[in-house]
Amino acid sequence: MSIREEILNYIVKNKLSTTEVADAMGKTGLVQNVLPFNNEDYKVGSIRVCFAWDNTNYNVHKQFRDIEKGEIIFVCPYKFDDIAVLGELMTKYALTYQQGKALVVLGKVRDVSNLYKDKYPIWTRGYTPIGCKNTKESFDLPVTFQQEMIKNFDGGIAVCDAAGVVVIPSVHLDENTLKRLHLIEMQEDIWNYSLNTLGWDTKKIVSDKQYLKERELFPEELNKYFNALKDGFNKR
Repeated sequence: MSIREEILNYIVKNKLSTTEVADAMGKTGLVQNVLPFNNEDYKVGSIRVCFAWDNTNYNVHKQFRDIEKGEIIFVCPYKFDDIAVLGELMTKYALTYQQGKALVVLGKVRDVSNLYKDKYPIWTRGYTPIGCKNTKESFDLPVTFQQEMIKNFDGGIAVCDAAGVVVIPSVHLDENTLKRLHLIEMQEDIWNYSLNTLGWDTKKIVSDKQYLKERELFPEELNKYFNALKDGFNKR
């Protein structure tokens, strides 16, 4: 099993939230201003980046042909007015027929009532009834923008939930990240035991880290984690 698969499986098995993943990454990875249609949706998967530019989705139609089953598709607009990048038809093609896992649109979408009704897993920056063109672009997409989006997102892992979207970039799909994800789960278990069983206040738990000084109060299944937590999260 590859390290990518290990990280994916661990996140899904433990249903790690965007908050937990961001904390494990040193409070980084947030995709700004993206929120879900449905707050109950939870999706995790490898990212495929697609591009739209010049107020048309001409090339998005072509790029959607390459979607592979289980991928989370990021649609990254460039030089787009305050109009929708896509709507119901393209969403249905990407998620139903191409079997993508979710859509993350760094722009707006339309056909909102139908998208809500069919409960498509979409994260977006907003809605509008005004759609874009579908004719060929009048200029080439700048290489610098392509490189930036690919570096930030393509091939990484996206975690999408009610709070938004957090990305683990492909460059960080390594043993260190897997360790950090384990550590954040250990820490959550210990914090919850401290609060719910020991009745400690949050300052004692979070700020003072009193659990490191009173290990004898914790059961063995939690006590075994303390040495790892004492070392803390490695800096990237």
